[in-house]
Amino acid sequence: MNGKFAGTVHVALTVESLSRMFASIDIGENGSVGLWNDRLTLVARHSPLSGPTSGINTPSQALRDLIATNARPQYYETVSGVDGLTRLFFYRKVAHWPLHLVVGVSSKDYLAGWNREANYLFGLAFVFLVASVGASLIIHRTMMELVRLRIDAEQARRRSDLVLASVGEGICGIDLDGKVTFINAGARRMLGWADDFGIGEVLHEQTHHHHADGTPYPIETCPIRQVMDNKGGSLVLRVEDEVYWRADGSNFPVEYSTAPLIERGRVVGAVNIFRDISERRAAQAMMEWNLATTEALANCLRHSLGGQSLAQVLDAALAELLDLPWLSLEARGAVFVRDGASLTMVAQRNLPDQICQGCQRVAIGQCLCGTAATGTVVFADHLDHRHTFGFDGMGDHGHYCVPIHAEGEVLGVLNTYVAPGHRQDAKEQRFLEMFADTLAGIIMRKRAEQTLQESEALAKALMNATIDAAMLFDRDGNLLAVNESLAARFGKEPKDLVGTNFFALLPPSLAESRRQLLEQVWTSGQPQHDIDERQGRIFDNRIHPVADDNGKVRQVAVFSRDITEQRSAVRAIEKAMDDLARSNAELEQFAYVASHDLRQPLRMISSYLALVERKLGPDLPAEIRDFLNFAVGGAKRMDALILGLLEYSRVGRGEGTLLPIDLAAPLADAMENLAPAINEGQARITIPDRPAEVAGDHIELTRLFQNLIGNAIKYRSPDRAPVIDVAWQDVGDGFWQVSVADNGTGIAADDFDRAFGIFQRLVQKDSVEGTGIGLAVCRKIVQHHGGRIWIESTPGQGSTFLFTLPAAAVRQPEPAG
Repeated sequence: MNGKFAGTVHVALTVESLSRMFASIDIGENGSVGLWNDRLTLVARHSPLSGPTSGINTPSQALRDLIATNARPQYYETVSGVDGLTRLFFYRKVAHWPLHLVVGVSSKDYLAGWNREANYLFGLAFVFLVASVGASLIIHRTMMELVRLRIDAEQARRRSDLVLASVGEGICGIDLDGKVTFINAGARRMLGWADDFGIGEVLHEQTHHHHADGTPYPIETCPIRQVMDNKGGSLVLRVEDEVYWRADGSNFPVEYSTAPLIERGRVVGAVNIFRDISERRAAQAMMEWNLATTEALANCLRHSLGGQSLAQVLDAALAELLDLPWLSLEARGAVFVRDGASLTMVAQRNLPDQICQGCQRVAIGQCLCGTAATGTVVFADHLDHRHTFGFDGMGDHGHYCVPIHAEGEVLGVLNTYVAPGHRQDAKEQRFLEMFADTLAGIIMRKRAEQTLQESEALAKALMNATIDAAMLFDRDGNLLAVNESLAARFGKEPKDLVGTNFFALLPPSLAESRRQLLEQVWTSGQPQHDIDERQGRIFDNRIHPVADDNGKVRQVAVFSRDITEQRSAVRAIEKAMDDLARSNAELEQFAYVASHDLRQPLRMISSYLALVERKLGPDLPAEIRDFLNFAVGGAKRMDALILGLLEYSRVGRGEGTLLPIDLAAPLADAMENLAPAINEGQARITIPDRPAEVAGDHIELTRLFQNLIGNAIKYRSPDRAPVIDVAWQDVGDGFWQVSVADNGTGIAADDFDRAFGIFQRLVQKDSVEGTGIGLAVCRKIVQHHGGRIWIESTPGQGSTFLFTLPAAAVRQPEPAG
């Protein structure tokens, strides 16, 4: 008193009184009211369910967090730490006291509690009207109680609205007539209902009137109706795959559960909770599509791993594609592979013979496939002007023509057929492009395999084609590859040597020397050459390093040739050449001496016959004069033969080199030497007006032209003057070709080769003078220059002699043969 401490007042409240007070709150059949202190101990609790009323200190974690922070009033949903039931709780701290009030409502009966509270309020109002007539005091107390109850009811309604608004699912209540009694915002949003629409509408007629395929959905078979018609009231149905219809006429896939609303033991309606599963259905469909796509592409790749040809793999891949049930393609199509400027059909399914034959090869840019080969997808939903190929009776159809390309190169085209009017689908086209990319990988792989096989076959063929013993080994001497020649040296098959050690096949002393030689190759990276003589055999060994892209030697290749017989042959040839040179020198000396000694008696015979003819003079009988003429003529012919032999033997015996010379110079000298014969025969000769510089001998080339032109004059046709055309042209490869054409008697084809033989004459001996050596000399001169000579002729019309001479470059003269 008077501002001074006078003492304390203690008021004791029993737990039972608090429990009775809590019992006055309608919390439903599964609700609970609890009062907790700051020490997390349950002070008092009430619940229609059996359980402790106080003394428990096991609050839920959510409640612990709220008490620890003295949180503001709020709702939360959790599992009760007292009885393990899930409830929607409302938490509030008692002002100025270390106490915390928690009211929990079960989702099983909070809606039923709302209805009962509303009925209870109506009853209380009626009682209030009756009681107000009787007693004013009771009116006051009743009004106060009514206000409290109305506040509790409003709080319960707000809690219900909060629950309905916060959940993502659609929730609505239905009475026994199927009409909507309440609906939350989530349901309105999914169904497309306005805020003022829905209450009082028959739910089945608005949202569940048809199946997904458009067929009617009788209300008698509706799961919601079945729940309400169940007399036991305990049927709860869950439906996982149906559709609901929106207000705009569209539908969406849903899963929903429906349970009966039970009041005082009887069904008064049902609660329907549903959710839109469009996203889940789309995700599931995408997952299934990805799985099916991966499996289809994997199957195609699996075909390419075997030993089948490219055509077989593409045929199997096309079959996989056309069998996919989720593609709207017809069961026919083809795969084309590019071949230069065209496409070649290498695989097809169910195409008519006319298509297989007419479209076996398609030019790039032609028809739909050829257009796709330029790098873009071509789609057609019917036969149009782009189909440049057709046949009588061909039905209407469309196409997806997808280019098969890799690394910027079009490798081919995938052609699939679709029914006329087919709509172009982006997802479908995207898969076909993925499939075409897989085919590109298969084509590239098969081409690489073919190239590798061809390379291996070529390498094996080259190794076995050489007479050398070839081998490839690593740093340790392990044989990686050998050919048949090497295996034959060791008396084995190539496959038996691969993988063995080369040095182990050699005697120890030889193996060591080979190691040292090969070490030089490993160290220097330079090839080595070695001659190996042992056991009477001679081997020419060439050792080559095999380096990687960085220049490091990884392997060594050895080519070993047995040159024993070759060396013996070389020695024999060298001896033969020495003998031949000596013999030629002796023959040349003999020819000179013989020709000189033979011409002396011939000149003496001719001289004395001339003296006899002059001595006898006019008294010489005609017959004797003819005999003398025959003898003199024979001597002259013999002298001409000897001179021809001398000329023939001297061709190619010069000691100098073939020097650059313009062909016009020896041709002019030959024409000057033949001037008398040209004038006598009235021959007309044309010569080239362009220079031709060759490597040759001036004297021999003069003799060559002189013989050929002289023969053309000598063997002219008796009924026309000789016309001779000399020409030359550069024929490449370092040679000039010269031709001497005439209009003479010509030569039969059977005599072409014989014409160049020595002492071979193609005319009667008495008709034209000659020795049969001139053309033989021509051939020898041409061969000495490294060229060739031949004849083109038509008997009775003329002949053309053609020969080649090397272009102007210094060449050593070849020995005469």
